[in-house]
This record gives sequence, structure tokens and C-alpha cells, in this order.
Amino acid sequence: MSNFQRLAWPLLLLVCAFACGTAWHVSSAQEPKAAQKWEYQSVFLTFGDDKPLKPLGDDGWELVSAVYVPNPGKTVCYFKRPK
Repeated sequence: MSNFQRLAWPLLLLVCAFACGTAWHVSSAQEPKAAQKWEYQSVFLTFGDDKPLKPLGDDGWELVSAVYVPNPGKTVCYFKRPK
């Protein structure tokens, strides 16, 4: 086996491995997903009044935050759901 053949085979294997890896990387690239769109709603609740919450949950609204506002003595509930 000549010196050229001794160097050519490992070099050929290295080039093939690089080409296969590059082809796999390019084929596995995906299109970026579109950003999720949301809609929001807020509800004022007085202490012990949770009746408005069940229909919101049934309609797919998810509670994000609840903040107590001391001046009117109510809680503001913020909801979101996918558009």
C-alpha cells in the first residue's frame, strides 16, 4: 500500500462523516413556530363570591394572577386563553 493510499482512506472517511453530519443537521432543521396569541380578561370579585369563576374555567380561561385591591375591597383576577 502506497503512502498516498494510507493517507487517502482516513481522509475519505473523515470527509464522508462530515458530509453525512452536515446533511443530517440541515435536514433536521425545522421552521420556527409562530408565536402563540393570547386573549385576556379581568374580573372583579368580592370576598366569597366565586360564582363567575366556573364559567370562565369551562370556557378555557386560565387564572394568571389575583390581586387584592383594599380601597374597594375587591380582588382583581386576570385570566388568559389561547386565541
